[in-house]
Amino acid sequence: MDQLSGRETTTAGSGEVAWRRSSHSNYTGSCVEVADLGGSIAVRDSKAGPSGATLRFGREVWAVFLAGVKGDIRNGATDDTDSPGR
Repeated sequence: MDQLSGRETTTAGSGEVAWRRSSHSNYTGSCVEVADLGGSIAVRDSKAGPSGATLRFGREVWAVFLAGVKGDIRNGATDDTDSPGR
């Protein structure tokens, strides 16, 4: 894990996966990591490590989640520009 950027790259299945931590996370290992898998978004608990379980969400569902967290949901309109890797 690169402590300055909050990024880690792991190999899974067909290639490398770049995991990203929020800039609001602390360095005690208690954080959530997110990876852009192309057609979906993966989320994992950093304490579980690379072999831990992941949750996967479709891009549209992830965009709605981010909009809700940010308080930006307006008449169902969302924007996926804040998805990982963008």
